[in-house]
Amino acid sequence: MRTELPETCMTTLQETGELIILRRGETGYYHSEWNTDDAAYNRHIADDHNRARGLTPAQVEAMRVGSMFGFAVPGADPQMYLDAAEQERKYRVQGHIRDTVISLYHPITCDLHEYKVVGKTETYLEPIALPEPMMGEESGITLFAEMVGGEPLIPVVAKQSENKSYTLKLAEGCFSNFREINQGYLILAKVRVGTKEFVLAENQSAPSRYVTWARTPANDGDREPKYYHGHYSSDRDAAVRDFCDRAREQHEYEVQVHHAIPHRKNDRER
Repeated sequence: MRTELPETCMTTLQETGELIILRRGETGYYHSEWNTDDAAYNRHIADDHNRARGLTPAQVEAMRVGSMFGFAVPGADPQMYLDAAEQERKYRVQGHIRDTVISLYHPITCDLHEYKVVGKTETYLEPIALPEPMMGEESGITLFAEMVGGEPLIPVVAKQSENKSYTLKLAEGCFSNFREINQGYLILAKVRVGTKEFVLAENQSAPSRYVTWARTPANDGDREPKYYHGHYSSDRDAAVRDFCDRAREQHEYEVQVHHAIPHRKNDRER
């Protein structure tokens, strides 16, 4: 997932511009054999390499902070930068979105959300905007939504043509070809929110075709994922909205708990 730390990434040293490699869980850095004497070109190499691997600015910044201060600090969590992201604009578009499995484009009308994440613009759309072939049993993929500014969103790449129409495609790293089945339901989408994970699933032969579940990954250990508190529905749009609402509510709860802890500590100190 794009909200997790990658095994490695590339960046440059702020002082010298040298091209370096960072490894998850390790402080310090490794010299890159691709390093040049041109700091700007090194930056270009790092950006291209990270982009090709589907790494986000939040992941790279979290790796950079972790390599300097240790991976237990808050700044070594990519989610911190998504929570702090600032929305630049929201605008309505019409066009097509590219299927990830077959050479097909599906019509789409949606709002695009542009956020500034660690100084770079990232583009997202709401899960409800995705056509069923892109988020359904026949899609061939599992989608990973991200919590950006407290909202569950799907990262996309958007290009506008001369006739003002947009062509969209899912960003690298926000989907997987691995399909997971739970209680006969195929999981279509996931989103991680602090200590919880929420999923949207579908079973075309079930009386209630859709369900959303919660999960606490820390409680699973080495066992199979355990999902609970199912909300069942026969309406796709209602299920997608429930998936998003549960993520928002959990995010609000996590923020409240996070801000409450320092106050309790200060009370004890007084």
